[in-house]
Amino acid sequence: MLKKFLTAIVFPCLGLSGLFAQQLKQTKPVEAVVFTKTIEQNFIRTDDKTKKEYNLAGKQYLEKLFFGDLNAQVEYLMIPPFAGAYGLRIVKTGQNASYKIEIKYIANYKEAESQIDEKFPLGSMSIEKALGMSEEEKHRMAEATRIKLIEREKESLKLYKVKTLTVPVSAAFAETLHARITSAIQVLDMEKKVPGMIFDPDKIIFRCIVGDELWTLAYRNPQGEIGELSDLCKRIVEDAEAGRFDESKYIGRLEDYGQEDCN
Repeated sequence: MLKKFLTAIVFPCLGLSGLFAQQLKQTKPVEAVVFTKTIEQNFIRTDDKTKKEYNLAGKQYLEKLFFGDLNAQVEYLMIPPFAGAYGLRIVKTGQNASYKIEIKYIANYKEAESQIDEKFPLGSMSIEKALGMSEEEKHRMAEATRIKLIEREKESLKLYKVKTLTVPVSAAFAETLHARITSAIQVLDMEKKVPGMIFDPDKIIFRCIVGDELWTLAYRNPQGEIGELSDLCKRIVEDAEAGRFDESKYIGRLEDYGQEDCN
C-alpha cells in the first residue's frame, strides 16, 4: 500500500530532473514546511437577499465530510498520510455562552481504504522505469493518476464513517483556545522561505471565525507554535476518546502561550 501510494503521488513530479526520485531514496523524509493562510467572509448572500449561508467554498472534500454543515468558532483537522483523519470543533450551544467540543474521527478507515484500493488500484512502478519514460508517457500516466485520485476521493466520501463524541466545555476554555489559535495564525510569517519538496508529511487545518471573517490556515509538517497547538489538539482528541478529558489540564497550557507572547 505504501509503495503504491508513493509512486502514484510522486509520478507527476518526475519531470523535475529526477530530483524527487533522489529524495525518495533517502532514509529520512525531507524536512520542510509549507502553509497557506486565507481570510474570507464567514457568510455569503443567497439569491434571497434577506438570508445568509455559511461560506463553505474553501473546504475540501474531507473538511466537508467532517465540518460541512457550518463554520464553527474553532475547527481543527489532522490528515495523516497513511491513517484516518481526525479533528475537533468548538460550537456555541445557546444564548447563555455555553459551548461543546465535538471530537470527530473516521471509524472505519482501514476497511474503507481496502475497498477503495480494490476498486481503484493505483499500481506501482520502479523509479528507474519511470525515469526511462518519455515526457509524453509521463504526462499521460500523471493525468491517469490524477483522475484515479479524484475517483478515490469521491469513493471515500461514500465509504468513510465519521464518528462524533460530544463533551461540554466552559466559555473560558472555548474562548482561550480560539484566542490562541487566531493569534498564532495572525503572527505566522508569510514571508518565510521554505523548501518546495516534502516527503509525505502530516497536514493540519485550523479554521476560526473572527468577527465577520473566516480565517483558515492549512499547514504541512507544522512547526513552531502551530505545531505545538496541533499537538495539544491531538491530545484533546485522544483524551476525549479515552474518557479522560479534563479542560483544566489544557487551560493552563493555553494561558502559558499567552504569557510567553507578552514576555
